[in-house]
Amino acid sequence: NGVNPFGHNGQLIIDFDLDARSYNAADSGPGAGAGGPYDRDTFFRLERLAYSRGGGREQPLRWQVGRFLTTEFPEFGVIDGVEVTYRLHDGDRVGASFGYMPDPGQDYATGKDLQISTGYRGFIGEQQQLSWGAGLQKSWHRGAPDRDLAVLRADYYASSEFTWHNSAWIDFYSSSDQQKSSSAELSTWTSIANWHQQQHGSTLSLRHWRFPELLRFQSGL
Repeated sequence: NGVNPFGHNGQLIIDFDLDARSYNAADSGPGAGAGGPYDRDTFFRLERLAYSRGGGREQPLRWQVGRFLTTEFPEFGVIDGVEVTYRLHDGDRVGASFGYMPDPGQDYATGKDLQISTGYRGFIGEQQQLSWGAGLQKSWHRGAPDRDLAVLRADYYASSEFTWHNSAWIDFYSSSDQQKSSSAELSTWTSIANWHQQQHGSTLSLRHWRFPELLRFQSGL
């Protein structure tokens, strides 16, 4: 949920999962009331906790700190760190982020995967119907170089009824990678067209996906 807690035209976002479960065999079955195995566990996962300020026409500089999805390139994933973006006079935006990527496991632990990223988003049209962008991300796993990723994207918002999203992820490998050749590979390509009206709609999507070679996803590392 996003709120403005300090009255400075900022935004605080908090999102978490909390699950509690308990089981008592004495409450059911043939042995009810006679005692039995008892189990209780609680699961908590912090999805987002971030505060941001700026980014509008009057405040072109925007900064964000905490646990968040990068603003212009959510393809880079959730980050524990800081992000800075700047809105140019023509509406285009340039930005960079620095921080750790939480583990993809259930507990979302952090501290193993450091990343730095930068990107540029451009907009065309009076209503910014067409947008395009290019971003770069470099990551390290426990201090060892891991991923070199480039993301290209283009979005077309023709109207409230029709949108078209396209993105491509390109991984770059070196001689230190064992499973991939020292070249570039199209890891992910997505094209999604949506058309909808009040009573009906349709979606057409095309996807290409290959597993990148990452230390981050290798067990025991």
